[in-house]
Amino acid sequence: QDIEPENNATCNSLINEFFIASVFPSPASDYVYADISVPDEGNVYISVLSREGKELKKEIIENVEAGTLRIKMDLRSLSEGLYLIRAIFEDKSDIYRFVKVKE
Repeated sequence: QDIEPENNATCNSLINEFFIASVFPSPASDYVYADISVPDEGNVYISVLSREGKELKKEIIENVEAGTLRIKMDLRSLSEGLYLIRAIFEDKSDIYRFVKVKE
């Protein structure tokens, strides 16, 4: 039993790997947050993709320190449906699904 689930992203960042630890809330209406484990300092590239893989939004976050990065993505311009968040750091990438709904 995980007695402190709110610290999972922080604990996982100690593994020294790049990955998306969580995306919340899902379903989401206006905004979605992503916790991303970053092993070293560098730039992180974030994209929101359609279920077909088409890039709909992108953002570059420069000079990120090692640890857990929390990002906030604006979904208000998107229709309802299933989407993907893709994060890229150096030669590593990860994808996480989420659902967009009306408010």
